[in-house]
Amino acid sequence: MFVPIDLLTSILASIGVLQALLLVCYMLYKNKPMSRAIVFLAALLIGISLRVGKSVFNHYFELPAWQRNIGLSGLLLAGPALYFYTKSMLFEQLQQRSADYLHFFPFVVFMLASTWIPNNYTTAAYVVYSLVMLHLASYLLASINMLQRYKKSGSGFEKSIRVNAECVQFTQWLITGVGALWLYYALVSVSVIPYYIGGALVYSSMIIVLAWVFIEKRHLFVTSIKPKYTTNVNRSESKSIVKTIDTHMREQKLFLKQNLTVKELATCIGQSPRSVSQAINQELQISVSEYINRCRVQYAASLLSDETRGKEKLISIADESGFANLTSFNKAFKLFFNCTPSEYRQQRRF
Repeated sequence: MFVPIDLLTSILASIGVLQALLLVCYMLYKNKPMSRAIVFLAALLIGISLRVGKSVFNHYFELPAWQRNIGLSGLLLAGPALYFYTKSMLFEQLQQRSADYLHFFPFVVFMLASTWIPNNYTTAAYVVYSLVMLHLASYLLASINMLQRYKKSGSGFEKSIRVNAECVQFTQWLITGVGALWLYYALVSVSVIPYYIGGALVYSSMIIVLAWVFIEKRHLFVTSIKPKYTTNVNRSESKSIVKTIDTHMREQKLFLKQNLTVKELATCIGQSPRSVSQAINQELQISVSEYINRCRVQYAASLLSDETRGKEKLISIADESGFANLTSFNKAFKLFFNCTPSEYRQQRRF
């Protein structure tokens, strides 16, 4: 039986919104205790669903201005939610401040004032829409900047061993998806793209992928609420110690020494072993040995990515990176990158 294109389009466009809302309910139900990252991801999906849902309904029915404004307000929710999701995933040990929730104030105000905000295809309405789009763009750029800072941070002050390559790649994919939606609607608003309902189709595709990732790789969505390590060390002091350690690790490559001890590490920076251990525990939520292995793994990854060393044996890479044997190398590498060294090398060839 032939299905009209218009009907098929409306069904596909609606799938993303419906599936996103179901996914939000599933995420909030399955993740106990609730993590900040999950809450912000749920807020992001709700925000975009409001915007895309408005597109779907307004494409087939002429919605009143206040309902169109409620849909538009979703972008004011999506921007801060994306930013704080990125922050929670990449820098999960950073504390959430009460002032951070002020970022969601424009969304609340816009929702409450939806009856009075112009949305009647006038110049004033176009200015409002442009400001809302710029609001989302600013948070998109801030999220991209945070991701780039994370990638450039090397062994990374305040970077957790649990934030592996998969988590970073997923966060990057999510930012790209939201950016693609923003670009699509921006081009529609200036009549470059005439197919208004296409944004909903893009969103449906994005949600289908997101649902699959959530079901198959739930570990990417889980961040710890309760710290693994708690100490009474002054935070500013511990941050300074970790930053100094990071600098020495990058510049002097101390991790290349096999059987490097916390005492030797402490001597290099003029601190006591206890202070070094507590600082790493407090700020990175990992042990000193995990920190050293993480530095070694990241160095090994750079060697594995070198095309001129594509045929070099893994045992040589392991030895050069400071690992005592291939077994410990494989174990540490898989913990951080969620794949073996040989799999990582193979991936870099394509």
